[in-house]
Amino acid sequence: TAKGVTCIVAAAEQNRPSTKNPLWLRLEQNDVADPHKVIKDLQSQYSVCARHDRVNCTVQQCVQGKKVHLPHFHFQRGGPQEGDDEELGGRRRRKKRKRWEDGEAMWDGRGAAGNWWDERAWGKGWGKDGPPPRRLW
Repeated sequence: TAKGVTCIVAAAEQNRPSTKNPLWLRLEQNDVADPHKVIKDLQSQYSVCARHDRVNCTVQQCVQGKKVHLPHFHFQRGGPQEGDDEELGGRRRRKKRKRWEDGEAMWDGRGAAGNWWDERAWGKGWGKDGPPPRRLW
């Protein structure tokens, strides 16, 4: 919740020295109802960066000189996620996996198709003496 996030951020900001790299605090996928409002409130009270500049704000430095980074905070459970299509109501479309049909060769398109064990390539197995002895290095 927003209250829990505020407590964590307050403790992190209070205990993080200004001379250190910013703390990379991953708090996405929680039950924060309005993440945009919460991040604005946090930024007004604490040394927090929402990391909008993905190129210059890194784990090593903050462009704004903040102590705590909250990357991906706006991705909260139940809300829209990265890559979501707005027209689909905030749901991500996944590719449907192709299922095998009866009579269809396995691994179709990968070369081995129906006959994956080629005796010419593999020989006749280990032979009558079994597998070669294991070497201990």
